[in-house]
Amino acid sequence: MDLVLFGAAGGCSRVTMTALEETGAPYAYEVVRFMKQEHLSPAYRAKNPLGKIPCLVIDGRPLRENVAILLWLNEAFPDARLLPPVSDAFERAEQTADLCFCSATLHPILTRVSVSMMFGSPEAVPSIRASAMTMMDRYFAVVEERLANRNYWYGGD
Repeated sequence: MDLVLFGAAGGCSRVTMTALEETGAPYAYEVVRFMKQEHLSPAYRAKNPLGKIPCLVIDGRPLRENVAILLWLNEAFPDARLLPPVSDAFERAEQTADLCFCSATLHPILTRVSVSMMFGSPEAVPSIRASAMTMMDRYFAVVEERLANRNYWYGGD
């Protein structure tokens, strides 16, 4: 299987890279340089029309979005045990919901904390960051509650 991960340093592609490392599968890594606008190039947009990272090309077929990539990796490399086994469609949907929570809720807030300057004028940066930190506090409470009596998100030792 030929795997190529397109990502950027410090970006959310780090999640996919970590999962790939856990699988032990060989893969190539291609850096997408946002400051050089490489994510908008015709060559990259042919792989990912949205111009986002990560993008995992699997035997020439691009797969986009961390949730989809992680679910695919979990199924393609079951011995890596990226996610615990599920017994029915509802448990699978719950895992998908958890991944979406991280991707669609936590990640955008964290982005506003870490790169606030991308979301407003220099004068607005402190306000953007403070607002994001307040929003993140609410979700940290959810995470802390989930981890209160276990070591990992899905239990385990």
